[in-house]
Amino acid sequence: MTKIAQLIAYDDENEEQSQPVVHGDGPHAAEVIEGPNQGMCMRFTTSLLIGRADRCDLVIKAGGIAQEHTRIEMRYGRWTAVNLNPEMRTLKNGAPIQVSGVADGDVLTIGPSRLRLAFDEAGNDPCDTTPTSWFGRKKRLLVASVGLFVLVTLAVLLAAYSTSRESRLQTEWAKELVADNTKDMCRLSSLLFQARHLADTGNYEEAKERLQNILRLECGNEEAQRLLESIEDKVKNRAELIRQRELRTALTREAVQPHLRDAEHRMAVGDMAGARAALGAALAIDPNLPEANDILSDIEIRKKALRQASEGKVDNARQRQEELRALQKEAAANLKSGAQFKALLAYRRIAELETYPARQAEVRRKIESIQASLTERVTADLALAQRLIEQKQPVEAYRILSKIVALYPEAKDAQTKLETLRPRIEAEAKRVYEEGVASAAQGDQATAQARFRAVIALLPKSDNIYAQLAAQKLQPVVSTPSKAP
Repeated sequence: MTKIAQLIAYDDENEEQSQPVVHGDGPHAAEVIEGPNQGMCMRFTTSLLIGRADRCDLVIKAGGIAQEHTRIEMRYGRWTAVNLNPEMRTLKNGAPIQVSGVADGDVLTIGPSRLRLAFDEAGNDPCDTTPTSWFGRKKRLLVASVGLFVLVTLAVLLAAYSTSRESRLQTEWAKELVADNTKDMCRLSSLLFQARHLADTGNYEEAKERLQNILRLECGNEEAQRLLESIEDKVKNRAELIRQRELRTALTREAVQPHLRDAEHRMAVGDMAGARAALGAALAIDPNLPEANDILSDIEIRKKALRQASEGKVDNARQRQEELRALQKEAAANLKSGAQFKALLAYRRIAELETYPARQAEVRRKIESIQASLTERVTADLALAQRLIEQKQPVEAYRILSKIVALYPEAKDAQTKLETLRPRIEAEAKRVYEEGVASAAQGDQATAQARFRAVIALLPKSDNIYAQLAAQKLQPVVSTPSKAP
């Protein structure tokens, strides 16, 4: 058997050889030639997303591959490969890339897999590995054996042309690569300039954002990394300075507080010289003390008041003291007699007249004590009145509330409830009064007088017209002496 016949026979035996597993639709394709999913051919039209996630177009479940690792898309009229995860590399023909143009036949390495790219603008099938010549595979072998001499001759003639064309393609590819790299470098330079400017003006957070964008585009940019570390150091140093300043301020405040309290105490007792000396000690610790001006102003006011009093310009202290003593006697007498609200009013007037802070504080404590005592006294009665209102006994509730208001006129809850009950009590007084008038018209004087007394018991005379009318009805009966039979 001749050599050509052997080749034909071998070709017949292997006619049904394995073909790539084709997925997707489109004129372009990426074929996995090595690693996981070897033999898979993924067609695409405008872009292809490669990664480990199920949402990707070409899914490769393997270690070393990100969820979204690489995207192949059309940019500025040419196909471009973009590495989407700076922490994991993408190689093009063995060289690492971030954003780079790709062409037909380029091989991308993504983790353990290698993919060959095929871009067909003429409409041919990039995944079809079957022979496309009209001769067929078998006939091509025959033609190859017969036309070997012709091919060798043509190869010699085409060598020069092929070399020139390949050189021209490489030159164009190099130009495109330089253009892409120039764009990337311009963008990185712009971001780096912005980051430096922001860092110089103190906008550290925005500067860090720019630098992080640079590192996402070029993870090995040493200048961006150094600037980012410098900014982080500055932020830490500034935070430390602020913390130390706050600590010094707190310690200073703690140190000057005793002197400030001493100055206020001496000023309260009239020792202006001692108050000024205590304030000077505080200012020696903290010259920028914010309270110093207020205390100095108070000292000057006190000194001026004392000087005016000594010159006779302001001489009402004796009169104020006499009024204070009279009010204190009145308050003590009211407390002794149980008239706590009157005593409360007297102590409030004393608080207005008293000028010394220590005495004012003592008077305020007495006022608070009396108010607490009054509140405690009326709380139980107020609760009882509320229960009577809930039990539909408004008359008894009204009497208790009137008692509370008489004892403590500032009991707002009692006053509110009293005003709420007043229309109901007045209506009841009107009804009882009309019953008394009807009984009197029928000659039943005993019942009429009982009704009129009930009206007066409901409301005081000054509170209701029917109580006043009932009192007038009873007056002749009470004033006229009874005659002997």
